[in-house]
Amino acid sequence: MATGHQFRAWLTLLVLGLWTVIFALLTYGALKGWRWVFWVFLLLLALAVIASIPGPNQTPVLVLFNLIAGLIAAVLFIASAVGLVRFGPWAMKKSSSEPDDHPPEPALQN
Repeated sequence: MATGHQFRAWLTLLVLGLWTVIFALLTYGALKGWRWVFWVFLLLLALAVIASIPGPNQTPVLVLFNLIAGLIAAVLFIASAVGLVRFGPWAMKKSSSEPDDHPPEPALQN
C-alpha cells in the first residue's frame, strides 16, 4: 500500500508529464502553423492569470511567485490579444498575391 508521500510524488510526476505532453503538442502545432494552437495558447494564458490569484494562508514566497507568474502570463496574454486584433487569425495564411517559395514542378510526359 502506498503512503501519502508516494502518492503525492506519483501524482506530481503525472501532472508534470501531462503538462509536458500538452506543451510539446502546442509547440509542434505552432511550428506546423495550426491556427487552433493560438486559441489554446490564449486560453491557457487566461487560466494561468486566474490561477495566479493567491488564496488564503499562503507563504510570502508563494505569493511573490504567483504574482510574478501572473504578471508574465498577463503580459503574454495582452500581447497575444493585441496581435490578434491588429493582424487577425488570417495573418497566418499566405495570400494569393505572395509568390510561392518553390517553383511548380514540371508535368510528367509519357
